[in-house]
Amino acid sequence: EGRENLDGFRGPAIIIANHSSHFDSPTVYAALPGRIRSKIAMAAAADKFYASRKKRIWWPSLFQGAFPVHRGGGTKQLEYPLALLKKGYSILIYPEGGRSKSGQIARFKAGPAIMAMGGKAPVIPIYMEGLRAIMPKGDKHPTPGPVRVRIGKPVSLVNAVNVREATEMLENAMRELAGQAPHHHPVPQAAERAGAAATAGGGR
Repeated sequence: EGRENLDGFRGPAIIIANHSSHFDSPTVYAALPGRIRSKIAMAAAADKFYASRKKRIWWPSLFQGAFPVHRGGGTKQLEYPLALLKKGYSILIYPEGGRSKSGQIARFKAGPAIMAMGGKAPVIPIYMEGLRAIMPKGDKHPTPGPVRVRIGKPVSLVNAVNVREATEMLENAMRELAGQAPHHHPVPQAAERAGAAATAGGGR
């Protein structure tokens, strides 16, 4: 639902989605128009997918354009995704930072807002239902079932006063898609410094 909100839009953009399953990323890719899907790089948690030779998984990088991010890694983490934005690539990132066990939208990390503001890129919110039942955190085998995907209108952060406000704007855009009440809560002051959790996505 809502693909018409992207009519005429080519990107680049920061793409944010709620996170409840390892099937989230393939679902986001399938839901987006081909012109956007063909140029996406996905932020993946370094501690989950790239931390050691044993954990290093090659298929997300090869098939989904994934790149490692260290959660709470500071502004150094922005260099690569900002370079990708300049080359016309959109960035998929999960602002909750990890997979939800409850199905409720968790408090957003500041990284996606910092990234969007630094790259002067709009943000596309995507809300998905049903994936937690198909393959919840801890399960290794999926169970077939229906999935519903809602794509929101691109959100501009050009008028956001600071990272705190921008983060709240993105979280409430996602809550609107989910039919959940908006939240108004402060983001820790540390998140407004340039060295704050520059990549709060990736998910595990």
